[in-house]
Amino acid sequence: MRDTSLPEEPMSNKESQQQINDREWSNQENWAGSKWFGVYFCKLDSRLFVPKRSFPGFGWTFNLGHPSGPRLFYSVTIIVPMIIMVLSTVLFLGLGAVIINKCSASATALKNETLRIQNQ
Repeated sequence: MRDTSLPEEPMSNKESQQQINDREWSNQENWAGSKWFGVYFCKLDSRLFVPKRSFPGFGWTFNLGHPSGPRLFYSVTIIVPMIIMVLSTVLFLGLGAVIINKCSASATALKNETLRIQNQ
């Protein structure tokens, strides 16, 4: 990956931001990783989401060079799975407690029924 600490100037003063975005997206130096699981980093590209390199019409990826890119990337890859894990644990424990209570109630009813039959 190339050094992007100081953004380069556009090729010409008449170049639009869309042309800069397209040029930078096509530049292979802005991509790291394999063709299928690439990471895009370009401070000159103004977009937060860019089309994937492998099949541009079939998905988007984050531009980690955008000021909000790393924050959004970490939110999606760390915070969202943590929320899912916490919610699933709470639901699992809650469902487990319901099942244990029902089993306990069934066992108590079975015991009472057995005692009733023995006393007859």
